[in-house]
Formats: sequence, structure tokens, C-alpha cells
Amino acid sequence: MAILSELELFSLDDLEAELGARSFPDFVARSEASFKTQVNQVISELLKRESLEMVFISGPTSSGKTTFTNHLVRSLTKQGRTACLLSIDDYYFEQSTEYDAWGRPDMESIDTIDMAYLRQDLGILAQGGEIVMPVFDFKERRRHILLERTCRLQPGGVLLVEGLHALSDEVIGTLDPETYLTVFIMPYAQFIEDKRSLSPEDLRKLRRISRDVNYRRATALSTLDYWPAIAKEEAATITAYLGRADFYINSFLPYELVVIAPAANRAIQDSLVLYEQGTLPPSDNVKPGVYYADLEAAVADARRLSQVAELLPSVDSSVIPEDSILQEFI
Repeated sequence: MAILSELELFSLDDLEAELGARSFPDFVARSEASFKTQVNQVISELLKRESLEMVFISGPTSSGKTTFTNHLVRSLTKQGRTACLLSIDDYYFEQSTEYDAWGRPDMESIDTIDMAYLRQDLGILAQGGEIVMPVFDFKERRRHILLERTCRLQPGGVLLVEGLHALSDEVIGTLDPETYLTVFIMPYAQFIEDKRSLSPEDLRKLRRISRDVNYRRATALSTLDYWPAIAKEEAATITAYLGRADFYINSFLPYELVVIAPAANRAIQDSLVLYEQGTLPPSDNVKPGVYYADLEAAVADARRLSQVAELLPSVDSSVIPEDSILQEFI
């Protein structure tokens, strides 16, 4: 059973001590090396135990699951073990979306996943068969089948399955435990300065804001307005999924405090300006006809995050290595 590593604590003095022209590149390198050491521990286990055919990777939103999984694919391939990647998000139902009392769509609960379809494909792969992997289009809310997206476990190959619910009983409950490895990934650190702090959850909020603004044309306030739906499902599942994991990966990279957090803060401030001007566009994370689920709460959270993030020095994202998990959020 995996357990959380010790919570990493950082202050403004800690960060400023790393910002020299000579020291900062080393700070980045040490941060990345620490993460890769954790990846290598999983790789070593896979290479040591030939009976392992599958790896299930879980973690809350903005933990770096996708990039971590891609790290495993590349590393296994270099070691001569073929790897196939399957995302549970591609098995979402196409049915009409259900909403909570505030109009937030349910995109997080396990009930949104077509588990029968997923288990069917996992069973075929476990028996040496071939599947055609679906692709889910979130804008259209449709699942597409692309005949060229096939997967078959080759002798000595490994299937990598990633998603929030990858460690649920519904996914792994019927499989032989000797044939799979389980991993839980989540950033676990805290920034504290002058009684203001950023919690591990706040770090993921900042990552997600940066990603949503860059890749989904969302506003920071729409991301924060949707967050309670995320938090509700995570509260119900994280403890159980961590308890089922063979490995825990702390995906926090200390230098992200001066790269991702300031970038997210700029997006937050842009959103707040639009809000104060009365020109904030409607959220796309609520049902049609609803402006925001709880805009006042989102604004309050945005201001809290900004008050802390504005303390942090800002470094351009060009310092992030091409193979870093932080690339997922810029």
C-alpha cells in the first residue's frame, strides 16, 4: 500500500535563494531529477517482474497523469518492452449530461464511464486479443472509433491505463493482481508566507487554470466555478485509490511555484478585470442557460489565490524542459 510522502514546505526565502543565474538552472534540474527518480522506481519494478502486463495510474485532476504515463511509455520502449496507452476518459458515456443543483455538469463520477465497455476491452487485452480504442470528443460529447487506433499486448508488452478511477474496484476488481501494478500520482507540497499559503489542492487549481486558459480558452473564474464538482468526487475517492496503490508519485516540482503559479495568477487577474468590468463571458462548465454556478464563491477563491501567488517571483515558462510534466500545463 502506498502512502503520501512527507509534505514539502516552501517559503519565499527558499525560492529566492534559488533564483540566481547560476543556481536556478540547477534548481530546475534537481526538481526534474527528483521526479524522474520516482518514475525510475516504477520502471525498475516493471523490468524486474515479467509477470506484470498492466499498470493502472490514478490521481486527481492536474496531477500530471498523462505526462507521467507518457514517460513510462518512452522509458519502457527504451528498455525493450512495448507499451500501449489507454485513457479511461475515452470511455465516457455519450448520454445526456447530468447536472448538480447549481448547474455544474457531472464529468467526474465513475457513473459517467462506460465500465462495461472498458472491462470488455481490458478482458480482450488480458486474453491476448486486439481492441480498437475509442476516442472521446468532449466538445461534441461523442465517442469515435478510429480503426487505426488498435492495441494488442505483445509478448513482454505492458498496457498503461490512466484516469481518476483507474484504481477503482470496477476497473481492476476482476483482474489477477499478479499481472498488474498500481500507481497514484498527486502533487503534495505547500507554500507558506506571512500566514498566506497555497495548499496541495491550490497547486492543482493553479495548474488547471493555466492549462484551461491555454488549451480550452476558458477563464480562470470558470475553472474555479467548476472546482466544487471536482473536489466532491475527489473527496469520495482519493483515500481509497491511494490505499490501493503500489507506488505513490509526488508530482510537485518546486520550481513550478515561480513558473506555473505566476502564469495562472495572470489569468486570474485577467478574469477578475473582466468580472469587475461586467464583461466576463459565460462559463462553459455549466448547463445551458446558467451564467455561473456560484460566481461570488469563484471570485472570492480567485482573489485568495491571487493574493498568495502575487508574492511569488515570476520566471518565463521557457525554462521548462521539453519532457517535463509541467509542459502539460503551459
